[in-house]
Amino acid sequence: EPMASYKLKILEIRNSKAHIQCSGILIVDGYAEPYEQGKIQIIEKDFMEKN
Repeated sequence: EPMASYKLKILEIRNSKAHIQCSGILIVDGYAEPYEQGKIQIIEKDFMEKN
């Protein structure tokens, strides 16, 4: 389902890789009346090089 609103923050760019933080509200059930929303938050805390 689509996101109703979101905020994306680029925390760091290193070696062609981006460390991002994303939060917002997504549509859980677009067929419900009224449609159902839910919160989402993605934060990557460990941005280490992996070999």
